[in-house]
Amino acid sequence: MKLFVMNAGDIRNPNKGMLTPGRDEGVPITIPVSMYLIDHPDGLVLVDTGNAVYHWPEFLWGDHDDDPKENADRRIAELGYDPKKVKYVIMSHMHGDHAGGMELFPDATFIVRREELKTAWWPPCREPGAGFYMYPDYKDTRLFKYTELDDDEDFDVFGDGTVICTDTRGHTRGHQSVVVDLPETGKTVLALDAASLKENLDDRIYPGTGTWDIDMGLRSIDKLRKLRDEGAFIILGHDPEQWKSLKKAPDHYS
Repeated sequence: MKLFVMNAGDIRNPNKGMLTPGRDEGVPITIPVSMYLIDHPDGLVLVDTGNAVYHWPEFLWGDHDDDPKENADRRIAELGYDPKKVKYVIMSHMHGDHAGGMELFPDATFIVRREELKTAWWPPCREPGAGFYMYPDYKDTRLFKYTELDDDEDFDVFGDGTVICTDTRGHTRGHQSVVVDLPETGKTVLALDAASLKENLDDRIYPGTGTWDIDMGLRSIDKLRKLRDEGAFIILGHDPEQWKSLKKAPDHYS
């Protein structure tokens, strides 16, 4: 097995406090956006599909360096894989910086929480984080193949314990993280937006001002902290300092 960490660009945010409520208000931050490719003996798995900034409202375009080379299919092809051979696409959630390339994988089976699908297609207009869903990201994916998971279900993708989708609700109604058990690196957790920054995890700060449910978000952070305390390697969702130290594609974790 191999785990590739792929760059999907950067987002310039003028207020770090959006990610760490109650701290660093008004401090600018540039955060990485990532996607992950898992090469498993039984098939390729893509975790999240990155950005499609042309789907965002025009006033946000300047906040991101949009480069077609950062599209998920091109990143995968650069690694020598055929994007059409991706068997599963795991969606941590469907906010605009995670679901931008869904339309690029019509032959894959998408693994997503049932509640996340419902919310993305019909987000309550006054619910925190509702504005982060970008309908054009998935408007052409209605007839794609989906495995819809229950809210609290742990789902073993290949049935061998190596790739498990685990419930980390809070940031959104149907957020999930992915636990990858690698032969050499060991248990590696793709936290995604359940813990975007080191502060979220270390200091138990709930995951952003757009969090759907603060208590659920803190419960999910506790879950990630427990995994870390048990020896798991936690890859944070958008941490610029950790990003510098990660192995990035074409390098990989094995």
